[in-house]
Amino acid sequence: MASRFAHSALLLCLLAGGCVSPVDIPTDREVTPPPGSVRLVLLDTQELESETCDERGDTLLWKRYMLQLEDAILDTGQGGERLRLLLRVFSAEPRPPRPLWLDTLEIAIDGLRSGTQVENAALRSLRLVFWEQEEQAILRRVWSWRRGQPFPSNVRSQLALVRRPIGSLSRWLLTIRFSFVSEKRFLRLRLAVLLSP
Repeated sequence: MASRFAHSALLLCLLAGGCVSPVDIPTDREVTPPPGSVRLVLLDTQELESETCDERGDTLLWKRYMLQLEDAILDTGQGGERLRLLLRVFSAEPRPPRPLWLDTLEIAIDGLRSGTQVENAALRSLRLVFWEQEEQAILRRVWSWRRGQPFPSNVRSQLALVRRPIGSLSRWLLTIRFSFVSEKRFLRLRLAVLLSP
């Protein structure tokens, strides 16, 4: 009788141990990564060029630029991945003999969501320095904008951030398209960089 009682007690104990609440053993679906941030670095520049056109219709494609990346932070959490960074594009060589050309472009991004494509919502600030030839003079122009100010109609920007898994590693492709129109002239910049933790 005692052995039968002990066997029953052991069986009840095993059954009780097998009925563990899913709250006690969380699954992958139930576990949410804590909010945090990851610092990103520049892994590769896949595209960096500008195109200018003057009133005569002459175009110039210019690829001699350098890129400086600062404060690239990927914020993670329940709201998804959001990128904030500051980057600068510099002309690496003396200015070409054209009526309009890019010298420096500084872009600050704040809150660009991964997997989305936006125009101005994720921009924090822009600063553009370019050269423009007027008759016999060559003028240095500086244009700047900050969030909260009206965005000018002669400027267009488009941003996209896409996660690019490579094996077990994660990479993020940041694409920027920027254009500035000055009377009959225009300036376009195309930029695509691969970021890595």
